[in-house]
Amino acid sequence: MGRTLFLGDSHATGYWCEADGTVHQWEHNYGDSYSKLHNKDVIVYALPGATNKKYPIWLKSILDRYDDIDEVFVQSTYWNRWLMGASRKLEYGDGTKSDMFLDDSYVCPNNDKITYYTDWRATDDFIEIPEQCRSEIFEKYKGITYDEDNIGPDWAPFHEKYSYTRFYHEALTHLQYRDYNTDMFVINALCKERGIKCHLWTMNERVYFPKYIDLFGPLTECSNKDISAEAFLKSNHNISIEDYRLDDEHYPPNVHDLIAEHYFTFLKENNNG
Repeated sequence: MGRTLFLGDSHATGYWCEADGTVHQWEHNYGDSYSKLHNKDVIVYALPGATNKKYPIWLKSILDRYDDIDEVFVQSTYWNRWLMGASRKLEYGDGTKSDMFLDDSYVCPNNDKITYYTDWRATDDFIEIPEQCRSEIFEKYKGITYDEDNIGPDWAPFHEKYSYTRFYHEALTHLQYRDYNTDMFVINALCKERGIKCHLWTMNERVYFPKYIDLFGPLTECSNKDISAEAFLKSNHNISIEDYRLDDEHYPPNVHDLIAEHYFTFLKENNNG
């Protein structure tokens, strides 16, 4: 039996935050639930606040380390997130490797069949952090005046805050859709090369999931059912996971158990790759 790889954000780390600010993570998550349910070795590569853009490079990094991955679950996450980087020496990073930010220091306290990976935010020469449109920096859309023959240095979007421009002139445009298709196509290609089945899914109804993910061709190795874990459990088991939230976003161990047992089984049985 091979290993299962899970790629995800804070949900995949089992993150949740108490009212006093105390943070819990790497204690219990759907990967841990899946490992115990199937008595199987599992790898979880995750980062709170992660973007979909992280996933192809994470997958490549794990496939370079392991030759027995037989299935991958990709938790598609929020589209209002992006990556910000910096180079201390103002270099492009030509020749850097897929694991340049990999952090393998976390150890599961209660399951020796699970291996955790996450990302450092900085190396000696480079910085890479996920960011998002946060409520405290949110600005309403101001509209746009556009004349393609007269776009110069004084064009308004050039002078907005970066967070505004990044959100309204990239994240909420066709560019984000293209990027998503590119990332998923790369994941599909990496899986196809190794004969690995991939399951693309979303946690809840707040996550946008596109109807069409075939801009560069069909995802032949990936199931991509247009139903979130939240909607599936509500429709098939009359369970509303939103009623169990521990904070504004995250869920307790029993919800992770339900996802691993019922929703992931559904994805595997209905793989349309």
